[in-house]
Amino acid sequence: MSIHKSRFLREEHGQMEQEAAMSWWVDELKHQLESTYCESQDQAAEVMGAWAAKLLVAERATAAEWGLDAAKVHLAKTEAAL
Repeated sequence: MSIHKSRFLREEHGQMEQEAAMSWWVDELKHQLESTYCESQDQAAEVMGAWAAKLLVAERATAAEWGLDAAKVHLAKTEAAL
């Protein structure tokens, strides 16, 4: 085998190793991106659930306040009638 052929094969082998390493890194980054995306979706769902629960509590508190106000008005009318 000539020196030029041997050198060419070593360079070719080096390029193949670099391409394999880059391919591995791309696959690894894709996996990390997918994992981060799933975690992000889970966190978003958690936040939305907490937000919905907070709105429900606020609605119930508002309804309770309206009920209390209505009861006060009714009590005032009843006392005025007596």
